[in-house]
Amino acid sequence: METSLDELDYEILKILKVNSRVSNRAIAKKLSVTVPTIISHIKKMEINGIIKKYTVEIGQEDWLLDFLLISKIFDENIDIKKAFFDIEGVYALYKTIGQGDLIIHIKIRNKEELSIIQNKIKKYGDIIVIYPLLSNDINISENLENLIKSKCSYCGKEIYKDPVKLKTVYGTRIFCCNTCKESYIQKYIKT
Repeated sequence: METSLDELDYEILKILKVNSRVSNRAIAKKLSVTVPTIISHIKKMEINGIIKKYTVEIGQEDWLLDFLLISKIFDENIDIKKAFFDIEGVYALYKTIGQGDLIIHIKIRNKEELSIIQNKIKKYGDIIVIYPLLSNDINISENLENLIKSKCSYCGKEIYKDPVKLKTVYGTRIFCCNTCKESYIQKYIKT
């Protein structure tokens, strides 16, 4: 039974995690693919046990605590999506550049759940900062996603997967692929 997920599978899961009732047509439109493609990917994930059930979230009062955690990952080669996707309470993940490598949006019912999530995250990296969210009047997932987009340091394209990194004396540069990284090195570093 095949259980590996591709980038499209992760994007579909991210959308379904926010709204499990969203139509296949709406998912296809958002991801710029055909409806049959979405249907086949969802069916594959259901058959392989990746999608086990569709649920309904009952009102905001169900979640007492909503946090953003900034984390610095130990191992640059870790598959962040695989490592963090199954942690219960993790609502969304965002790769960043700066103080940390990752923003982790969590929703929990009590402080004990926060402690459990912190311990699971500490297997992969340090938690630098924890921000409690005071309001959820806006869809934080969509707004953060729009604000925190990385662009390739060479070609300028948006990076939708784990970036290729290069540490320089001026800081870390990120690239969409190894070809752009090598081109950058040839153009700006090697003389």
